Amino acid sequence: VVEADALSGAPRIAAPQEGRTIVAEGDKVYVKGDLGGGAAFQVFRPGTPLKDPETGALLGYEAQYLGTVGLQAEAKPGVDVHTFTVGTSHQEMGVGDRLAPVPPEGMRSYVPHPPERQVAARVVSIYGGVTYAGQNQIISINRGSVDGLDVGSVLQLYHFGKVVADPGGDK
Repeated sequence: VVEADALSGAPRIAAPQEGRTIVAEGDKVYVKGDLGGGAAFQVFRPGTPLKDPETGALLGYEAQYLGTVGLQAEAKPGVDVHTFTVGTSHQEMGVGDRLAPVPPEGMRSYVPHPPERQVAARVVSIYGGVTYAGQNQIISINRGSVDGLDVGSVLQLYHFGKVVADPGGDK
């Protein structure tokens, strides 16, 4: 999940390796934009807006993670594209996909725990565009740190059922 303008000014894939429409691991891509001194990037496809199902407020955008690229050659004077090599590929990459610097190694260990206070949240999105979530799937909810959630917070997930009329019920 990214903020509204997080990927709008990010470097973007301008062209794939010659003769390709989409690229995968080991292929070259040509990138336009300011790299900010970085050499290792994650690639994302800008996604759908995520809105709070209760208020309708825009919470952010779901960005689809595609893989990683590494700088092979920076743009030379008079040339406005950098050459990258695809390092890992979870899905095909193409023109318009955006780059974000690889984040520093994060915290790897945590203790699962209940939130410090009761949290009533709603599912906003299930990553991957599926209808139902299962164990180990990524979901986005409409609550966060300001609501008492932190790394390791564990929530229970319930499914709202439909209200249906009983056609054979008592009259």
